[in-house]
Amino acid sequence: DEKITINSKSDLYPYRLGYIKGWKIVENLLEFHPDIYGAATPDLLIEMLLQDRVDIIYVHFAQAQYLAEKRGIKHLLFSNYSVENELFLYLNERHEDKLPALAAAIRSIKDDGTYEIILGSVVNLKTPE
Repeated sequence: DEKITINSKSDLYPYRLGYIKGWKIVENLLEFHPDIYGAATPDLLIEMLLQDRVDIIYVHFAQAQYLAEKRGIKHLLFSNYSVENELFLYLNERHEDKLPALAAAIRSIKDDGTYEIILGSVVNLKTPE
């Protein structure tokens, strides 16, 4: 709905909000939201939106964009409000010997701009010139 403007967390409260169950950052962020509904998968979350069971879905930008394209949804709107968090990799301790090489590779792609290019292709960010 083009009339909905979300610039802060408090702007979400008048609306029925959908999110993916188990996403702890959202559950903690919105634990006191009066009208919140969880879905097991991003596909079900989009379906809740399409069936008018929720007004807003709280989902990763790239997921929403991908699912909208897949389902032929042309008028998906994104809010100005977002929560940014870093990407993390968790390794099983049996792979501890690979950690120095992995850390060096990640630093390298961040230093040469490859990381931004990859991420930009996913979330439509400006890629470096």
